[in-house]
Amino acid sequence: MNHSSPIPTILVTGWLGAGKTTLIRHLLDKQQLGRRRLAVVINEFGSLGVDGELLPAGDYRKYEINKGSLFCICTKTDLLAVFSQIREQVQPEFVLVEATGLAQPRDLSSVLGMPMLADGFTVSAVVCMIDPLTFLKIEPMASVARAQVEAADLLAINKCDLVDPVCLDQVERQVRTINKEASVIRVSHGRVDWHQLRNAGHSDRRLKRGPVTDPPRDVVSVSLVSDQPLDRVALYSQLDRWRNYVLRAKGLVCFGDSSALVELAGGRLTSRPGTFFADNNQTTTRFVVIARELGEDEIREGLQACVRDNRPT
Repeated sequence: MNHSSPIPTILVTGWLGAGKTTLIRHLLDKQQLGRRRLAVVINEFGSLGVDGELLPAGDYRKYEINKGSLFCICTKTDLLAVFSQIREQVQPEFVLVEATGLAQPRDLSSVLGMPMLADGFTVSAVVCMIDPLTFLKIEPMASVARAQVEAADLLAINKCDLVDPVCLDQVERQVRTINKEASVIRVSHGRVDWHQLRNAGHSDRRLKRGPVTDPPRDVVSVSLVSDQPLDRVALYSQLDRWRNYVLRAKGLVCFGDSSALVELAGGRLTSRPGTFFADNNQTTTRFVVIARELGEDEIREGLQACVRDNRPT
């Protein structure tokens, strides 16, 4: 590889819970990428990273930025440092960037265009993952979700195994209305083929289209880290009460007798064995709730009440 050539960078966007991490996991499968040398940059809105822990072990280099929206001013210094390190120390064939679900994608080109990085990287594709269970409800009230669709070269309607064909047709019509130029595919479990990404046909014009938008101001992120097990019934009951306000809740939860990857997105609560995490020997709960119209103290107290030592006797 000619290291003087710009390093192709693939940006993965999409609203919270759309399946971005699932797509990254799929791409990191050896059958997809073989022995390609990669760097993966993961960003999350909260201070506690969960998505990076869900990625399988491999030869790639992983970087995590957990301060806020990937391209907001609060993270640009960290992002500049990460990409400088990738260029100087890793020199990968590709960079995969997973942006938080609240990120405005258009600023990526400006970050990579900074003097220190200008000749080092080039955006080769922007893929937007779409959750058909929530998109038609989220898009009218979240300008960031619409901006993510507008900027994409490839629109991947995910979770097609969970939605009836009529709803899928409605979602596809809407995303095609927002972005008439991008390719639209339907997938399940984030299974976008590597070659579909490589052949997406990137356009900087799409990435820079539309006004800059910010995440909703009333969004809060609260993290729980606990060495004490949680009460399963109490946690699930609490999440059920918050169902209409939680944009995403996700993390490894230790219940004492077992651990589970617990997720709530789009009003749908799921639980999978804790072995889904790369480090499945963890005994510490690491759980993040991102919500609207709930106070940070209310969420923090609600989560703490699920810790067994804090349960009333």
